[in-house]
Amino acid sequence: MIGFKLLKWLSRIICISIIIILGGLSLTGLFGEHHWLFDTLAHFKIQYLIASIVLMLIILCLRFWILCILSLLLVCFNLYGVISIPKQTESLSKEQFKAISINVYSGNNEYQKVREFLRNENPGFVALIEITGEWRDELEKLKALFPHQKINIWGENFGYGILSRYPLE
Repeated sequence: MIGFKLLKWLSRIICISIIIILGGLSLTGLFGEHHWLFDTLAHFKIQYLIASIVLMLIILCLRFWILCILSLLLVCFNLYGVISIPKQTESLSKEQFKAISINVYSGNNEYQKVREFLRNENPGFVALIEITGEWRDELEKLKALFPHQKINIWGENFGYGILSRYPLE
């Protein structure tokens, strides 16, 4: 008799722990704009939904009614997250923009090749990753083509640059 009660309490503790962990992972994804790790956790909405449904079914079988309500709330939260994923729709605007992203590699000093490439491709927007102070100076030479520039450099090679023909907001 004591073994059965102990097993039942242990099962409750495990289910509560899983609800807390799964709920935490589900909620953490909402803060993706604040840290890249949180953003990474936001990509598993469907998996969180499946896991919360399986957990709810297990809790139903174990007849933990209060935990069943909590797991149902978790299912609803994750279901809303999946349902609210925007569908790919045809753009209302016929205007199209060309964008280019380049990881220039901080050790690269072939600035002229990158400038020529950008002039030939003629994009509306450019994102450059791993730029250094030298790259910032070289990108200034593209000011006529890309008058709107946002360049941020921290550390030795963790900079980025956004170049645009259009005003940045």
